[in-house]
Amino acid sequence: MAETKKRFRPTLTAYRDLESENSELKEKLAKYEQVQGKMKVHIEGIVRTENDKLKAENSVLEKSNKLMEQELKRLRKTNVSLKEECKYLDSELLAIKSRGFWARVFNRM
Repeated sequence: MAETKKRFRPTLTAYRDLESENSELKEKLAKYEQVQGKMKVHIEGIVRTENDKLKAENSVLEKSNKLMEQELKRLRKTNVSLKEECKYLDSELLAIKSRGFWARVFNRM
């Protein structure tokens, strides 16, 4: 037959010690939960403010991007018109360089 272990029965003082230790642990747990709640609120506040800062920065950057796009479109239009003017002036210069002797003397086209 297998021997079974005898059941341990604590004395009244051991039982009271365990109860007092249990109550102390419950108090510590309540304190830790309270601190954890405060830290959670504090961290949420920090995250919220950082999120607000990032949203504001993002909106500023989006506005800046829109303005930069508008400026780029304007500069491209200016560039196209300057290219056309450059082609016109290049052809005019070629015509001035290739004119004859008497046209140069009398400064005629």
